[in-house]
Amino acid sequence: MKGPGSVIDDIYLRYSGKGHLRFSIPHEICGDEASAVIEQELIRKEGVYRVSVFKKSKKLSIRFDETVTGFKDICLSLKEIVEGLPETSLQKPAISDPPAFWSGLKAKIKKGEKILSGKIPITKKAEKEVITILNEIAVFYLIALHRDVITKKLIKSPLKYIGAWLTLFYLIFLYVRHKKG
Repeated sequence: MKGPGSVIDDIYLRYSGKGHLRFSIPHEICGDEASAVIEQELIRKEGVYRVSVFKKSKKLSIRFDETVTGFKDICLSLKEIVEGLPETSLQKPAISDPPAFWSGLKAKIKKGEKILSGKIPITKKAEKEVITILNEIAVFYLIALHRDVITKKLIKSPLKYIGAWLTLFYLIFLYVRHKKG
């Protein structure tokens, strides 16, 4: 059976949003005693107003006020609480305990690694938003760069530059399709 110090290796960040964190937690700390200690200790932290341990689904949900406390402070508190759990409060691991991972998960909270760095893992959604912003910057840059060509040549004689118009329409089509998807 794992001790409290090694259980922290099996806690994964599932969601990080404005004032809300969700973690997947191992079977060992889903017992009545360990989950009660985690809930009681985290709710004492200033800025935390709701802590819920879902034992069957092995999840921990923490709601907090971002003006009072932050991601790094909550993770450090969670680490201290889990490492401070008495050995007797931990459950024996289930025989068919599935691995605690989900698709799109980018970070595993290890002993001090991600917690101490305070880095929030980049999710697929954030990655897509960054790509969208970079695409928009590229589109605006290309429009500004070719504004003179568009206004002085393409608009004045559209049939002469039909290839350029087709390229322009195709790029607009690709941009709109990317925005919808």
